[in-house]
Amino acid sequence: MEEKIALVNSLIKVNEEKISMDILNKKMFVPEDLIIDRDLNFRNLMNRKLDDMNWSVRAMNCFKFNDLVTVKDLLQKGELPLMEIRNFGKETLLEVKHYLKNLGLTLPMGEPSIILPKVKE
Repeated sequence: MEEKIALVNSLIKVNEEKISMDILNKKMFVPEDLIIDRDLNFRNLMNRKLDDMNWSVRAMNCFKFNDLVTVKDLLQKGELPLMEIRNFGKETLLEVKHYLKNLGLTLPMGEPSIILPKVKE
């Protein structure tokens, strides 16, 4: 029993993805509090306001003029629709990707809002 407790305590110190994988692979008992805390942390991260983060002025202006308020809004928009925003260029995209990577998140590609017609050859 002490072995399992020591193992759980050591797992808590690593990132949440590693914990999830170890739990699945070893099929060990994990206290419900740990799972609830993980879900709560994820929800808090998704609901985090973009205003509270350190973005460049250009990025913040793009977010404000396109009603992107939370991290969740940003992730739901995706890379391609973000690139269609006026003044949202490659550098701003790199800034967003870097910031999300530091949070352990990845920006999805998303669907472009304009579908271009096929060109006849």
